Order: sequence, then C-alpha cells, then structure tokens
Amino acid sequence: MEASSTSLLRKGCIRLAVAAALGVVMLAGPSSNARAATCSATDGATLVTALANATCTTVNLSSGNYTNTVAFSPNHSVAINGAGAATTTLTRSTNGAIFATGSTFSVSISAVTISGAVNGSGVSQSGSGTLAIDHSLITNNSTNLAGGGGILSSSSSPNALTVTDSVISDNSESANQGGGVANTGAGVVTFNRVLFSGNRSTGTGGGGAFSGHVTGGSAKFTNVTFYDNHADGDGGALRVGSTTPADLNNVTIAFNVANENTTGNDVGGGISVDGGTVTLRNSIVAGNSVLGTSNTPDCVKSSGSLIRQGYDLIGDPTNCTFGGTGDTTTGFLTGNPMIPVSPSSNGGFSNTFPLLTGSQAIDAGNPAAPGSGGTACDSVDQRGLPRGGTSGQCDLGAFEVQGNHPLPAAPAPATTTPTKKKCKKKHKRSAVTAKKCKKKRK
Repeated sequence: MEASSTSLLRKGCIRLAVAAALGVVMLAGPSSNARAATCSATDGATLVTALANATCTTVNLSSGNYTNTVAFSPNHSVAINGAGAATTTLTRSTNGAIFATGSTFSVSISAVTISGAVNGSGVSQSGSGTLAIDHSLITNNSTNLAGGGGILSSSSSPNALTVTDSVISDNSESANQGGGVANTGAGVVTFNRVLFSGNRSTGTGGGGAFSGHVTGGSAKFTNVTFYDNHADGDGGALRVGSTTPADLNNVTIAFNVANENTTGNDVGGGISVDGGTVTLRNSIVAGNSVLGTSNTPDCVKSSGSLIRQGYDLIGDPTNCTFGGTGDTTTGFLTGNPMIPVSPSSNGGFSNTFPLLTGSQAIDAGNPAAPGSGGTACDSVDQRGLPRGGTSGQCDLGAFEVQGNHPLPAAPAPATTTPTKKKCKKKHKRSAVTAKKCKKKRK
C-alpha cells in the first residue's frame, strides 16, 4: 500500500512538473476526475500546444508576435486572452487564415491584433459553434476566396459571431463580397461598439460588410461606425443579399464609396439591399458617394426591403426606396448631420464621429428611455458612455454628446484646390503631416 502511494505521488509530481514547463496551472474541477487549466503562451509554438490541449480552457498570451505556418485552430472550447491589441499580434507565415474555429466549440479571443493574412481571412469561422471577439484589431488581411477579408463566418449557430469594442480595418477581398466581414452562413452575427474603416471589396460588393446567401442568417449592428470603406460593386459600407435580415441601431455610415464604373450594378455608396431586409433606427447614413452616374449616394434597394423604424437621418435619400412592414417617417431627417470629415479619438476602444455644434442629430433619437428595447436607442454609445444627456432624449448615430463634454467647433468649409486635396490625403496617413497641413491652411 505504501509503495502504491509513493508511485502515485511520483506520477503526480511528474504531471505537475510537465504542466509547469508548459505554463499550465491545474485547477480542481467539480469532481476528482475533472480538470481545467489556465495555460500561458509566449510564441506561436506554445500557443499551438495550448490550443491542442483540451485541459487548457483559458490561454493567456504575453506581449509579442505569434506566428505559425498554419491557422491557429483550437480543438476544444477555450478563452484566449491577449496582453492588449497594441502588443499582442497573431499572424501567419504562409497563405491562408490566421485564426480558424469550427465544430461545436465555444471560443473567445480578446485583446489581440490579427493581421497579415494572405489568400485567407484573418478569422475564419465554420461549424455550429460560437466565436466572441472583443477589444481586438482585425487589420490588413486579404483573401481571394470566399469573401470576408477580415472575418468570414459561415457558421450555422444562432449566436455564431459576436464582435465587441473592436476595430475591423484595411482588410480586402477580391473574389466575392465583404471586404471587412462576410456572413455567408445560417448563423447570427452581432457587432457592438465596432469601427469598420478602410476595408475594400473588389469582388461584387459590401466594402465594409456583407451578409447573405443562406436563409436563416442575419446580422445586427449596434453603436457601429462605417467609414471610408470601398466597394467595386454594390454597397460601399454594407451589402445585404438573399433573404438575410440586417438590423441597425445607433449606427453611423459616412464617407464610404461604391464604384458603379466597375460593375454597373445598382450600387449605393452607403447601403445596398439586394434581396434581404435592412431595418434602420436612430441612425445616420450621410456623406457617402458613388463613382459613376448612378444617383444612389447613401442607399439603394434593388429587391427586398429597406425599412425606417423611426428617428433616422439620411443625407440624400434619392433612390433609397424605403418601404416594408413597420416603415415610418416619424423623426425622419435629411441633409447634413454636421460631423467631421473623419472619425477621431473621443474615448472608447475605437474612433468615432462627434456631432458638431448645431447638428440636427443631437437629441433627435427615439424619445423612449435608452436601453428600454424595441425601437429605443441603446443604453450607451460606441464609447460605452451613457445615452440621453441632459434632455433625456438620445442622439442619432454611434456617438452621444455628453453634458459635461463641450462639443467641438464646426470645421471650416472644405476646399477643392489641388494643393489642399493633396494635404488632406496626407492628413489621413500621419499625425505629423496633419500638423503641417494645418500650418499650410493657415
């Protein structure tokens, strides 16, 4: 009996030694046979090991670059926590997706940057599991396959993909749809407090995002900003196809571009509805444009439904063709929302468009208590700050003016001289150049 106890003790010591070498902390489960572990990773190899270890239900990443020759792909449900999007980066040394999930697993990933995918989405999701991404940057990924340069979701899960407090920027696709994100499955994808910026589709549309193809799929956007996304086809910011519904609440869609000259389709600089149903409420769609002769700067509907649920501002509603069950002109505004030409840092994880002094979007949202459900505004804005202000009525779009935060001054009228245009382009690239531009303008 004593020898047996000694043998078991030695085995236990060996297991603990191995676990320590792998950066694994063993935690007692609900029974003596159950085990869970918090694991750590410091490079691509140790991350691959942790994702293959079914006992690693949590994996903590230290700061650094994590590179692998194939996609990082967990074989079980796991929570992956980076040290911050500014310091923790996942990439891949060969073509293909960087991070991939499938089967029935529930996976979450936070505080990382996923960047550099070539001929494969930055994140690829399939199967019937769930994926949650938060406080992360999905950037500079490209694909020539099934669309979704930044994220491709083909999951059938009711809660397939949830992205929160994140930025999806400068991704591209060249063969299908959805420069930033493509939802091609029967699942539900949800975006809350997210910035889509600088994404491009040179396929058939949806510069920022595309949702469609499969019956049952849907998309939800709350406190989301679409800015400077481009499509060589329909929907500079967003394209919704098939029978897919897309729900937009407190969304700002501004300065996106669709190129009619490339495909000759119905286009829509901001939104294109091609068979699906888009519902808008408490949102701003303005300042978008089309390259070509089509007069559909902010939105277009070729088939399906584009429904206003109340309290929206559409800069130029020409050829938007609103209608469908629940469509209403209550609180409907047109014209200039008075926002800057580009979003800026105003708190929160991502940049936002502040509402400038005198904006008609201020206190123009649904008068119902924010966060009360239905067609009311969300309880907070894209920065996570409370809605309602001193008046109790929320603002349109993703940004809520705070009572104790003075509004920025309205900008001077834009100039169209060649010198200023050149300066404006540089302004987007560098803060240092921006200062030089300001001096030149003075």
